[in-house]
Amino acid sequence: MSFIGKSVYTVWAGRNLRFGTVIEERTENKWKFVKVNWKDDEAYEMDRKRVTELRNIEVDSKYDWHRADNVVVFEPSEMITTLKKLKLSRNSRWAIKTCAQRTNGQSYETVIREME
Repeated sequence: MSFIGKSVYTVWAGRNLRFGTVIEERTENKWKFVKVNWKDDEAYEMDRKRVTELRNIEVDSKYDWHRADNVVVFEPSEMITTLKKLKLSRNSRWAIKTCAQRTNGQSYETVIREME
């Protein structure tokens, strides 16, 4: 099965979701690896840059490849439909507001309206 063009996600640092589209794949020692075009991935890239600067090392391009069993293929429209069914608690609304402010600057009300 080819992963190219598939939407995938992975969890970074135990709690952060990264979403993207597979753009390349290769097999190495019977393991399939994928290269992903991650979307809105500034937090990860900033952390990666910080770590390489602190350790005084160069970015290793081998970390741009992910073993296929470490990413999850999903259908975005199905996930969005399911997420919209979640009841928005006070904490969820706070998280959405914070996320909206940190990402594309959408207002809290706009984000909530789009989710309902």
